Amino acid sequence: MRCFNCAWEGPEEELVEKPGSLIFYDFVAQQTLGMEVTRSNQHCPKCDSILKSHRLVGGMVLDQGI
Repeated sequence: MRCFNCAWEGPEEELVEKPGSLIFYDFVAQQTLGMEVTRSNQHCPKCDSILKSHRLVGGMVLDQGI
C-alpha cells in the first residue's frame, strides 16, 4: 500500500483503522434497504490520510479504495 500524500509505503497490516462517518449514499442505502450501514476507514500511519474505506451493509462487506 502506498500513500500519495506523504509517500509512505508499507504493508496493508500497518494501516490504522478508525471508525468512519456515514456519507449520503450510506444513509440512502440504509433507508431504502432497511439494513444497518457502518463504515470504517484505514489511515496512513504517517500522515493520517484515508487510504481505504470499508462499508458493511446488512452483514456484507463492500470495499472501495479511495
